[in-house]
Formats: sequence, C-alpha cells, structure tokens
Amino acid sequence: MYWLISLPVEHSSHEEEETARGRTWREFKRQAEEQQDLCMSYRFAIPDLRVGTLDSLLTLSDDLVKSCAVAEQTLAKVSRQITEINPDQSPDALLVDGVPVDRYLTAFQWDEAKHPSRRPLKETIENISAGVAILDEDLKVRVNEFNVMKSNRSALSRKDKGSLAVRDLRGVLSADKYVESENLVTLLAVVQRHSKRDWLAMYESLAQYVVPRSSEMVMEDAEYSLMTVVLFKRTMDAFKAAASEKGFMIREYSHMPEGEAPLEEQKSRLEEEFNTKKAELLDWCNTAYSEALGLMVHMVAVRLFVESILRYGLPPCFMAAAVKPHGKQVRKLRMLLADNFGRSQVHWKDNEDTPPGTEEAYPYVSFTLPVEWRPPHPDWSPPASCARSCRTDVAAAGLMSRRPDESTWVDSYHGRPDHATALDRERVALDRLRARVVEPASRRLEPPAAQHDERRRGSA
Repeated sequence: MYWLISLPVEHSSHEEEETARGRTWREFKRQAEEQQDLCMSYRFAIPDLRVGTLDSLLTLSDDLVKSCAVAEQTLAKVSRQITEINPDQSPDALLVDGVPVDRYLTAFQWDEAKHPSRRPLKETIENISAGVAILDEDLKVRVNEFNVMKSNRSALSRKDKGSLAVRDLRGVLSADKYVESENLVTLLAVVQRHSKRDWLAMYESLAQYVVPRSSEMVMEDAEYSLMTVVLFKRTMDAFKAAASEKGFMIREYSHMPEGEAPLEEQKSRLEEEFNTKKAELLDWCNTAYSEALGLMVHMVAVRLFVESILRYGLPPCFMAAAVKPHGKQVRKLRMLLADNFGRSQVHWKDNEDTPPGTEEAYPYVSFTLPVEWRPPHPDWSPPASCARSCRTDVAAAGLMSRRPDESTWVDSYHGRPDHATALDRERVALDRLRARVVEPASRRLEPPAAQHDERRRGSA
C-alpha cells in the first residue's frame, strides 16, 4: 500500500515551474529520505489536463470519490478471484502493461492513446468508469460460469462417495442382474451388515409375489450391504412399507440407459472441462488485473490533479509523487509533510466539506492505493517508452505555459508564445526526463559508501 501525494510549489514569476517542482522534490527527498529515512518516493508524472470551469471541477471532485471507490472494489474483486483460483501464485506474476506492478507505479506514464490529456476531464472519467464497469460485469459472468461448473463437479464427486444409503447407485448392476419387464421390477435394499441374515430370512415374506431366491449381494461398505430383490410391480409399495418397518431401506434402481457414459468417465470429462475453465478464468483475471489497476491509477491521477487545483489554486503548479512509508514511520511522515509542505489555505473547497480523519483532511493532497509495494529490482532501469512521452514531459516541464482566464475558467492560453522548434522541445524534454528519472534512479541504487565517497570528493 502506498500514497499518491501532491505538494504545493512556490515559484517566482521569472522561475520556470519545472525548476520549482524540482526544488520542492529535492527538498522533500532530503528531509524524508536522507535525513530521517521515512519512506521511498518517486516522481509521479501527471500531464497538463484540461481544467474546465470551477463548477465542473467541484462536481467532478464529488463524482471522483464514487468512481475511485468503484474502481478500487473492482480491482479487489479481481485480485481476490486470482487468490481463490491460485493461492500459490506469486504477486510478481501480476503484470501491468507488460511490467511488474511496482515498476508500473514507480515509472508511471500517462496513457495518451487511451486517455488524451486535452480531452475534457468529465469525458476522461466517463471513459475510465465505462472500462471499469465492463470489467466488473465480465468478471461476474465468468465467475458465475466457473461456479456453476464447480458445483456440477462437486455434485458428481459426491455421487460415488458416502455410504450406500446416499451415494449414486447407477451402474452398480450388470445387465444380467437387472430384471425389468411389464410386470417385474428389480429393487435394491440397503441392509446393515449385521442384519444381512435377517434380510435373507424374511424378504420373501414381506409382501406377495416376491420372486423366491432373487436376493443377491451386489456390494458392501463399512456399514451396509446392498441386496437385490425381484418382485411384481403391483406389490412394490406394500413391499417398501413392510421393509421400512423392519429397518431395511429400499432404493429404486434405474438401469443406466444405453449410450450413457459411466460415472468415472463423466467425472474425468468434467474434471478436464473444469481445469480448462479454471485456466481460462485465471488468464482472464491476470489480464483484467492489469487493465483494472491501470484504469484505477489513471482515475486517481485525475483526482489528484483536480484536488490539487481546488486546494492550491491556479495556475496548476504542484509536485506529485508516489510514496511508500517505511514500517511504523507513517505518523512521522504525515507530520513532516504537514509541517513542512502542507498548506492550510484552501482556494475553492472548505475543510468542512471533508469528513475528519479522511486522507483529504491533511493540509496537502493525498490518496492511498491498495496495492502491495515491492522496491524495483536493482538491475532495472526506466523503460525506453519514457522517451516516447516527450510531448507530455514538454508540457510538464513548463515549456508551454498555461494561464487560464480566471473570469471564464476556460482552457485558453494567454501566456508567452513558444518559439522553440519541435526538435528543441524534444531535446530539452529528454534532457529533463533523464535528469529527473534516470540519474536519481541510478543514485538510489548506489551503495551508501559510494555516495559518501562521492560527496567527500566533491567537498575536497
């Protein structure tokens, strides 16, 4: 479990936003990791999304609470189903966009193809919610189908288990021992083993028209013996009543129709179908987990963006990060964030609107994602796909300044023109991306002694 937080960034008019974000980021890392070792933290890249009107942001803020809860519930359902199907599956086997969950979170990249950043936020949330709803409905259908097959398998397994008084008896009689005609019928009597002699002595006298010497033992278990008896159909009811009074259980027997597969063959075929369905459901759940987690993280990213604007104001300038607190350091980390980075003033949302004790009640924006966190493998480096997000990073780097008209709150650009060529923008964005992701990641992987020696050489 980890947090997505956004901290306010203070910058002067002559300072670029990304420079100010970097300063806030370094200060947070210095206080939270280097000085006190309270957490592990990573920059969380959110593109410049469309702001819209104040009323739309306030409405969207309320809607996002419900939408995020639904997305989290769907993810939990998929995760729980994976655990039920395969309890031994390692969490490392779960992938999101082809990479482990921790790598996806620590190097999160906004999916511009599925969720264009210039699309209205309401449409983005509606599309994400629609994707979550489809996953949830598909999960219900597939789980129901799997449970039906599981119930059929259990019912078939019970047929050849238990005592002779309750188990399925189809196929226990061979064709030469089964007699049925227009007038005659074969019944099966379940007799306690110690009463077998009593049965043989009295069964012919329990009713009229019982075929003499027609009773034979078919099988027996630890408690009962299964005996046959042939009699006329018209005395069958009287025979059953008399046998019941003597303590014998009479079970009607229907011979297995010709062409019907034996019970063992049915079990084998159903077991094979069950295993196939189980494997298909597990594969689908693994894929659905990837999709559900990606949708949920994108939705929380939008919520982080919206709440940051409502708390910190315009133009949107905040530093977003993914944070994993260490052990019992949650309280200290919360205090550090509130004392050194929090902002008590809220621009367009009263603190009274937020119930006490919730995450949003802190003097900064914070949300918790219910995902187990494992630190990245030391040999891992940020994926090459980061380079393909240069357009998003250009906007995040402050090369395109946005200053919405406060009277109308529309997405109109009134800032300075951008005269840089596309090649220059790409080069600058990649340089800043390398400085922000690759170099800090490599420094984090250096042993403490190496970092200490490097600082000593710098001081010298």
